Amino acid sequence: MATRPHPESWEWTIRQTSGNDWFDPASWTGGTRVETRLLEKTAAPNDWTMTANQWNAGQTDAQAVPAGVPNASGTQHDIPNQSACAQCHDKMKDRLLSVSAIQLSHAKPGVTLSSLSADGKLTNPPSGSFTLPGSDKLADALVVWGDVESIKARVDEYQKRFASPFAAAERGYIDEVIFPRTTRRRICRALNMLRNKSIENPWKKHDNIPL
Repeated sequence: MATRPHPESWEWTIRQTSGNDWFDPASWTGGTRVETRLLEKTAAPNDWTMTANQWNAGQTDAQAVPAGVPNASGTQHDIPNQSACAQCHDKMKDRLLSVSAIQLSHAKPGVTLSSLSADGKLTNPPSGSFTLPGSDKLADALVVWGDVESIKARVDEYQKRFASPFAAAERGYIDEVIFPRTTRRRICRALNMLRNKSIENPWKKHDNIPL
């Protein structure tokens, strides 16, 4: 695969394939697959074949379901039809989602931007991974401007001052901050206030006629 000048817009080679599995949310530990989506680039510049496949009850095979399946296999997961797939994937220049340079700049198991560069799978690899704002790596990335402890202290100060709903409330961006422990009481109080509410519209001699 290759990369365009912008690291968020990869350009993939012909015959590039990609797939991801969707599991039953109620049985993560059992690993019950509901759907597998397969994408294959068939021609340049961005001609892709997209197929959604539903797994059978025995987890032995999956069949293509181009029309989609609501509440697939008795779960709350809806398998989209092919036109619905295009609504999301067409927003990318070369169709694939969730594989941008920012999304691949992580330290979790699986494919990362660093591993792709190390394996020589990028024709124009970036010089390194991207530091995500708010991550623990941010303070270390700023060490060029001071010692590590000083930078981390500044990051903590910034998060306390701005990464909080109270900062938004002070500036009038939101009306009020409701704590989780008081949510039920606040909802009950609001519903009780509206319980006997009635609306009386002013009497009108006639309705508006088309003018």
